[in-house]
Amino acid sequence: VAQPGGRMQAFGVRQLENMEVYNARGERIGGVDRIILGPDNRQYLVVGEGGVLGLGRDRAAFPMEPFTAR
Repeated sequence: VAQPGGRMQAFGVRQLENMEVYNARGERIGGVDRIILGPDNRQYLVVGEGGVLGLGRDRAAFPMEPFTAR
């Protein structure tokens, strides 16, 4: 995962779960629910938003490559 200044830092799955996800404009998208391996052998972040205690939560999977940590 990229950090400011171009340094790279590895994160474990447990560290990424429950992290907040924001778009390029700084708007909150949701939190990381889990990381999955897709049929194409790429890792995907499953990001969820809304719901109560996990019920009714909307989720979407995004390829992990374009994400950076700040």
